[in-house]
Amino acid sequence: MLKIQSEEVISKANIIQVHTFLNNLNNFKHLFPKDKISDWVSNKEQCSLKIQKMYTLELRKSK
Repeated sequence: MLKIQSEEVISKANIIQVHTFLNNLNNFKHLFPKDKISDWVSNKEQCSLKIQKMYTLELRKSK
């Protein structure tokens, strides 16, 4: 199993701004290291990417 871990960060944005950002999966591209991902495809509801040209990760929002 691949474990993805990142550093904890503190946001200066309010909760509404954070929710709006995270609610659109197009924005998730900004959360990954640019040199580690490729083949990014996204829309508001789902995204797909390759990590280090080896693993394909697909994310989809659920209600």
